[in-house]
Amino acid sequence: MFKIKHFTSFTIIFVIFIMMIKNINSEQLFRPNLPVGEFKIKVKAAFKFNESINYLIDINLHATKTSTSRAVLTGNINNKIPFDDSLNSNVNMAVLSKIGGWKSNAFVYSTKNACSISKKLLGEGWNFTMNHLNISDYDCPVKLGNYKMTNLDPIEVFERTVLKAKQFFYGSYKINLFFTKKSGFEVGSFVIILDILRPWED
Repeated sequence: MFKIKHFTSFTIIFVIFIMMIKNINSEQLFRPNLPVGEFKIKVKAAFKFNESINYLIDINLHATKTSTSRAVLTGNINNKIPFDDSLNSNVNMAVLSKIGGWKSNAFVYSTKNACSISKKLLGEGWNFTMNHLNISDYDCPVKLGNYKMTNLDPIEVFERTVLKAKQFFYGSYKINLFFTKKSGFEVGSFVIILDILRPWED
């Protein structure tokens, strides 16, 4: 069994995204007429799901453009409770329709033991993310504290994962990630919006 390492709220977003890519053919959750192929990722926005809620895991990250095609995540993650394998991670992925508006539940996923699963699936992307949170001790759980995120490029994280996919459905996606206790009580939530583009598109 692999050694359990530190878990960060942000890394789960990419873990779930990777898991969606891996399982998309068997789940058949997307319409067959959506184009699919080799792709690149363009992060458009990132923000706290609900500013009025005082989450126990408070994720305050936003996307800052570094070029027309790249963006980095900056901000902070304030853990008022430890983040460990006792929490579940959940995702609801919406796709932007051709006539406008988000269609929710394009993909819905939930998993237990988020810390352990994240470390295994992220591969080299795990330590890369830790470095951008100024965390040198990678052992689980993530302790109480306010962690500053400095210029993390999500594309570089994805390129370091062990399950990097070669193909995906093109379009714009809104991924709502939320964390819950086993009772179902929500302790944190975060949204990231990204485009899946053809390699030659801007």
